[in-house]
Amino acid sequence: DRQIVMNAHCQLPTIAGKHSDINTITPATAVDLLNGVYKHQFDEVFIIDCRYEYEFTGGHIKTAVNLDQSQVLDKFFNKPITEKRVAIVFHCEFSSKRAPASWRALRNRDRQVNLVRYPQLYYSDIYLIEGGFKAFYSAHMDYCNGTYREMKDQNFTSQLKLCKKTEFYPKNEKFIYFRFK
Repeated sequence: DRQIVMNAHCQLPTIAGKHSDINTITPATAVDLLNGVYKHQFDEVFIIDCRYEYEFTGGHIKTAVNLDQSQVLDKFFNKPITEKRVAIVFHCEFSSKRAPASWRALRNRDRQVNLVRYPQLYYSDIYLIEGGFKAFYSAHMDYCNGTYREMKDQNFTSQLKLCKKTEFYPKNEKFIYFRFK
């Protein structure tokens, strides 16, 4: 088990995850969040599942919404949530690539739109579930609908190929570049 760290900039207990720039929580902390343990700290909680649609439809955390990186930015910046205390929790299959990229995209956009108000952000409490859906499902399947479907499930090879063709991740994930409309 990793040591829980209380970060002065975070409302939730975090751990030292594999992405040093990302606030990482354990699956157990995500369950506590879902169970209302932190309801006095947040008015609204979003669980963002960054897996491909076929993975999500196979099974997901009960309150999760399935959004890709561009959908995340649209959801939270077309009309920023400013009147509520919000927690946003990202995950993908392992929380290795897709979810960290979306986490960074949200943080980068938030910094860009709030440049004149630095260090203020719309969304200061954004997190990543350590180990992703695989770890969450293994420990807390009663908080999930469906089952765990792997990205490389042999029954979905054509969907995987299509998804891989349409995604975009920069080589250096720490710097995400945007095209503004």
